This record gives sequence, C-alpha cells and structure tokens, in this order.
Amino acid sequence: MWVKLDDHLPDHPKIVEAGPLAAWLYIAGLCYANRLLTDGFIPLGQVTRLLPQNGSGPAKLAERLCEVGLWKSVKVRDVAGFEIHDFLEYQFSKRRVLKNRKQTAKRQGRWRDKGKKKKTES
Repeated sequence: MWVKLDDHLPDHPKIVEAGPLAAWLYIAGLCYANRLLTDGFIPLGQVTRLLPQNGSGPAKLAERLCEVGLWKSVKVRDVAGFEIHDFLEYQFSKRRVLKNRKQTAKRQGRWRDKGKKKKTES
C-alpha cells in the first residue's frame, strides 16, 4: 500500500514550522496509520517506536506537531494518542481499503477461473 504525499510537503508552512525531526515523525505517523488502517489514529505508545530517541524527544516532537496543527491529541476507545489532521482527506479510509481489496480478490478470482477454463478446453 502507498501513502499519498504532496510534493510540496517539505515547503508546507506547518512542516517548516515543526522542524525536520517532527516532520519525519509526521511522515512515519502517516505510514503507520495507513499500513494499519487506523484512519489517522496513532496510539501514544507508538510515538517512541516511530522515532526512537533518548529521553522525551518523541513526546516533545508530538507536542510540536499538535502545536502547528498537523496532529491533535485525542482518545479513541479509552486509548490516548494522536489524530493526523485531514488524514481521510488525502488517504483512503479503512473501509475503502477493505472494499477495494475485496473487489480486487473477486476480479483476480474471475481471471484465474477464466484461465483454468481455457486450459481445460485445450
């Protein structure tokens, strides 16, 4: 699966204001949320895993992303974490990804069945 990134991202005012390490945490967060189909939610416990550093570095960078408006501190089902601002505006939702996967599997199944029929007819 792919994460969509605008090629202007490095020059976006919020990214510039956040700084390079926070920007990398933002991108790692996008990848995490996209890969695990969280619809933009990153549990607090994942932040240090996304950008391992000593001390409170990742927590301060997460705070910085909240300050500039790229992340928002939230709770989802009693789990503290962060929501990526406008995630679903630019990335596919879990629902859409699962629907696309199901459609792809059906299409591939029909293609395979068609190939099997041709072999048996030969």
